[in-house]
Amino acid sequence: MNPFDNFEYEPSTLELLATNLEDEDVLHIFQQVWRFRERGGYKKSYLPDWGIKRRRYDNAFLILEATKFITRNEKGSSTPYFPTIRGTQLALYLINDLQLDKDNFVKLTTEEYESFMHTYKLRDSTDKGDEQNA
Repeated sequence: MNPFDNFEYEPSTLELLATNLEDEDVLHIFQQVWRFRERGGYKKSYLPDWGIKRRRYDNAFLILEATKFITRNEKGSSTPYFPTIRGTQLALYLINDLQLDKDNFVKLTTEEYESFMHTYKLRDSTDKGDEQNA
């Protein structure tokens, strides 16, 4: 365990680092990581337009990792991302202080998760079929 795992930001530091979320891609990625926190984490491959916006999304993940709002759990070829304790601080700040819509931070229900995974698997199998036909 890292000695900084439970370290929290001072309010002014949190406010400063939260300005990174003015970029809509950074905010979107954080919201998705937050929503999938109890569903095995969020993976880059879950993004439907990953191929088109890869550089922007990679940058968003990098910003969130560098500011320690999210962490990755490297397991084999898939890398799920999870919010850290500082990510929890950030979510509460965005909801309570900046008044962002709470609905964008609600964890996925079982039905939402199953629907998402069904769509993801269909999209993934279509993408693989497209690669084989190319």
